[in-house]
Amino acid sequence: MGAEDPRRDRTVIVVDDDDALLNALTFGIEVEGYRVLPFSSAEEVLDLREMPDVQCVVVDHRLPRLDGLYLIELMRARGVSAPAILMTSNPGATLRARCESLRVPIVEKPLLRDELSQAIRSAIGV
Repeated sequence: MGAEDPRRDRTVIVVDDDDALLNALTFGIEVEGYRVLPFSSAEEVLDLREMPDVQCVVVDHRLPRLDGLYLIELMRARGVSAPAILMTSNPGATLRARCESLRVPIVEKPLLRDELSQAIRSAIGV
């Protein structure tokens, strides 16, 4: 990626309680040229005194205590207007409808090919 690549100044929050997957996602997204702020729980994100300026939020749906979509709703209530992507496996009709109403695309697990990278590029617009 050259110095003029628009991704180099873009920050992505990633939230997943599976440490191995969080590390893999962080590495993969960084390789794409983005800065990554990794979090292993919804509470870690909500405990921030100030929400960072981010261009995209990637959240696992099945987090302990707070589900990922609820975390996205809480972040939006705190003024985070960045597009969000929900990762999950086998989303049901209710979850799909909730995501659609909030304009949150779903990337299904297992993560295959470069679906997540494409979703991030599409969300950010680069």
